[in-house]
Amino acid sequence: MTSSLPILSILIWLPILSGLLVLVSKNISIDVAKWLSIFITVFTFLLSIVLVIDFDNSHHQMQFYEHMPWIQVFDIYYSLGVDGISV
Repeated sequence: MTSSLPILSILIWLPILSGLLVLVSKNISIDVAKWLSIFITVFTFLLSIVLVIDFDNSHHQMQFYEHMPWIQVFDIYYSLGVDGISV
C-alpha cells in the first residue's frame, strides 16, 4: 500500500521529537509539559489505530512502504514498510 501520508515516519519520529519538545516545555510549566505529552501520546495512538485499520491482511507484501534517498553519495536510502508481523 502506498499512501501520500508517511504514516510510519510520523509514528517513529513524532514521539522522539515531541519528547524533546516536552523537555523544553518543562522549563515553562510542568502543567504544559503534562498536557503536551498527553496530547502527543493520544495523537500517536490514534494514528497507529489508522495504520491497523488500513492494513490489508489479504496479501503478504510490504505495506505503507516509504523509500527515499538519504545519503546519495553512498547510495543509502531511508526505507520503511510493515508486514503482518510488524503491525
